[in-house]
Amino acid sequence: MKLKDLFLVFAITGRLFLSFFICAYFWRSNELVCLQQIPISVLAMAAVYIGLQLFTRKLSQVQNWWDWVYYFGLLSIMLPNLLADGSNQKYYHFMSDYGTICLIIPAMIDGWNLILKFLKGNK
Repeated sequence: MKLKDLFLVFAITGRLFLSFFICAYFWRSNELVCLQQIPISVLAMAAVYIGLQLFTRKLSQVQNWWDWVYYFGLLSIMLPNLLADGSNQKYYHFMSDYGTICLIIPAMIDGWNLILKFLKGNK
């Protein structure tokens, strides 16, 4: 396994764990204040996720369609923060709950493709 592939494994694994933690925060939140005042730890995880996403994209040098899906996940985090109020909170909770799944999708597809690449290389 090349050093580049090892860095990809760590970056993809990190993205996957971070996306699960971010998603778990929004799935557990039921109050409006949880959407309006996102903890610094969740925002830091999102920033690290973005960095790992850009690092993965730089290492792979292939632009896939799923590399852009995470933008929907980031929007589902930030739009409720800016636009949610008492009257529309239900819709923004729905958007943040299911939108953050868009952070998991690219990491899972990249991981699956890396596993397939590794399996093909060992044959």
